[in-house]
Amino acid sequence: MEYVNKRFEELILATEENRKIVKAMKADVDAFMPDFSDFPEKISRWGHYYFCDDDGGRLIFDPHYPHDHQCEICHKVYKNEILDGVWVCFYRNRAVVMALVSAAVYRATKERKYLDYAVSVIDFYARNYSKFILHNKENLTADTYEDMPWGCGRMMPQGLNEAIVAIRFVQTIEILRKDLDPEWIQMVYQCMFREMFALLAPQVTAIHNISCWDLAAIGVMGLAFQDQEMIDFAFKSQYNIREQLKKGVTEDFFWYEGSIHYNFFLLEGVSSLFLFSKIYEYEFGEESSRIFESMFIRAYQYAFDNQYFPTPNDGWPNLNLRTFSYVYHTAARAFGEKSAVGNLTKLIEASKEPR
Repeated sequence: MEYVNKRFEELILATEENRKIVKAMKADVDAFMPDFSDFPEKISRWGHYYFCDDDGGRLIFDPHYPHDHQCEICHKVYKNEILDGVWVCFYRNRAVVMALVSAAVYRATKERKYLDYAVSVIDFYARNYSKFILHNKENLTADTYEDMPWGCGRMMPQGLNEAIVAIRFVQTIEILRKDLDPEWIQMVYQCMFREMFALLAPQVTAIHNISCWDLAAIGVMGLAFQDQEMIDFAFKSQYNIREQLKKGVTEDFFWYEGSIHYNFFLLEGVSSLFLFSKIYEYEFGEESSRIFESMFIRAYQYAFDNQYFPTPNDGWPNLNLRTFSYVYHTAARAFGEKSAVGNLTKLIEASKEPR
């Protein structure tokens, strides 16, 4: 199995709907990438700060205004250092996502500039990665991994976000791998992914959704670069991914933290690791695979008939199965189109409810 469907190039531009999607993706990339600029001296801050003090409205991230943060409801404009740091976090996340999108556009169109865009972003962060300041969302800093408080990131305000970034970078490389210089890939591995492993591994300290994301990132990096130390950590360390699923998933196949949001947040991270285990033919584990598959099946069953979810505990209201269709698609890619998860994905896509 390859990360990109072998028929991708054939199918992606075969329908008008797909051509519109590619056109929209190109527009997003072209609007952001030519002006991409970042500096490792900038410290990112936690995205949960980005709300209006008066009415709780989310502040609007505008990549052109790093010091003006406007409420989407009352339109009040905030100016302070913390929100500037959140802007940095969102800007870097946007750059990482646009690199991934740009890679997909390149595979669809073969337009060289989209390959160059994706490579330029990864190249900047890889070559400068160790220059970014170790810090956590409370803005505590450290000079070494041994001295860092739990939860640190470098590019991002916490290790959780750093794990998400790591996976997206590996996905981008996987899409482009056959067109990339092997020496450049090795540089990225040594300068960034090995450092990300050193950052994330000490933060896997419990049965928890954040630990699962850290393990997923470590495992994805390990499998993609055949780094046995990373692979063993993801699958054999004290709080490894198999133990996470065995101890963290209830008998009802629901993540123990009791939230629809966190249940799917966890599945998002683990689905990437599960897919990479299939791509690189690594045994995910019979029990772990059964639990993982059952979580998707049970999630479909506890939705209402209109595919909307109840909202227990921490999370957002008015979520439906289509909200998380991308997670189902990742799992279906690994289990197969005709698998139980694959068939549920088709039912979700057939729903007339908006995402």
